[in-house]
Amino acid sequence: MPASGYRASDATEPPGAGEKTEKTARLLLLHQHPSPNIQPILFRPFQPSRHGSNMFRHVHKYEKWSQNLSFHTKKKSNSPDKHFSTPECPLRRKEFLPEYFSSWNLLAKNMPSLVQGNRMRHEVDKMPLLDHQHLQGHRQKRLAHLQLTIIASGYVWQHGDKDASKSIPKSIAVPLYYLSEELGLPPIVCHPSLALANWAPLFPDRPLCLENLRCLYTLPGGAEAEWFFLTTVMVELTFGKCIQSILSVVTSTKEENEGQAIQGLSHIADVVKQMEEVLSHMHDKLTSGTFFNVLRPYLGGYGGESSPLPEGVVFEGISDQPIKAFGGSAAQSATLQVLDALLGIQHTDGEKSFLMTMRTYMPPSHRQFVEAIENKSHSVRKFVECSNNSDLHKAYNTCLSAVARFRSYHIQIVTKYIIQARANKTTGKRFESLDNKGTGGTNLMPFLKTLRQDTMAKLVPSDNTQNGKSADN
Repeated sequence: MPASGYRASDATEPPGAGEKTEKTARLLLLHQHPSPNIQPILFRPFQPSRHGSNMFRHVHKYEKWSQNLSFHTKKKSNSPDKHFSTPECPLRRKEFLPEYFSSWNLLAKNMPSLVQGNRMRHEVDKMPLLDHQHLQGHRQKRLAHLQLTIIASGYVWQHGDKDASKSIPKSIAVPLYYLSEELGLPPIVCHPSLALANWAPLFPDRPLCLENLRCLYTLPGGAEAEWFFLTTVMVELTFGKCIQSILSVVTSTKEENEGQAIQGLSHIADVVKQMEEVLSHMHDKLTSGTFFNVLRPYLGGYGGESSPLPEGVVFEGISDQPIKAFGGSAAQSATLQVLDALLGIQHTDGEKSFLMTMRTYMPPSHRQFVEAIENKSHSVRKFVECSNNSDLHKAYNTCLSAVARFRSYHIQIVTKYIIQARANKTTGKRFESLDNKGTGGTNLMPFLKTLRQDTMAKLVPSDNTQNGKSADN
């Protein structure tokens, strides 16, 4: 438990009913200024489920996430998408917390300009300690977590590597730590905050697509940074289309229904191809220079030999011991880990260890769903291997190859936005700590290529095996 002197009575009480929301708008205008070996010490460690073998134990929670994430329209349809349509989706997701939390609203919304004007730390140091227990409901808590992690990132990295802050002030650290512990999320910018909890449709009555999404908050980089997050969100939305097919494939192995398995695997392969198509739009509005030099540094983690903060960051009011945490990473998404679990893709020890750590950064319902698929009693791969049905072999290999191609395309993205951008960087030595590693702390290219190799190694022998080897190119 944290050695903290924090008491709820230390926090500022909510303002009176006479406070006007216009005050927030005025303050927003006022604050516009021109101008690898990490052992994470986070919240209470996540304990793997003892009931992972019962796949459907966590399906409801995961489907609830998928419903919130994958809403398209309220129009009735016979397509799998209808299973994720729900009035509980973020059609009118609130962008700001109640007036009591106006200082969080202000600093998170203005983080890019405050960092650019070297005013982030000054403003944070003036903040009162607010009582996070006044947050109501899961959505307010997720929004608060998003805001606080953005503020903390700006505070730590405002002046780059050389003057990275070794501590986060009590006014941010205390609510961020306890919120993270309650939500089961890390107290740092991560995929669940900057992607999953950071979007809303521009026009709620229209289908979701890249042109109909907006970010609630962003990091330095302007419209390009927003496009990076929105493309990531759209990949997640697209993946939501195949949740029912994933469940159908698992059920088919138990019932030994080869036709159902073929249909489900084929649909999953189509969705993964759509995910790759969405990812290709990253190039449309994001330059490598902006990503590498402006946005990426604020996705960095705390701690590790290559970090400017090797011991981590102290959360004032929580403990004098620094906290280490990985930065934002695509590996914190459940998408590929779910597919790996479904298809029986086993990764080598080093890569597996990192992916297991990244699993603890996922929302609890996501990692529980990965576990449920992973620990299912009827192996999809074994079912395919024991079958003499060439169509089933083809459907499995096609699905596997689609995952490998997606990983290949991700390697191309990393090559452009990190490897090549590193050679042309314009920030000098301000953020040199991230030159050789990903924001998640990995040696990027060897790690990603090994994941792809592990994927292709699982192709089952058939006449179509050769068709999948092109993914290595």
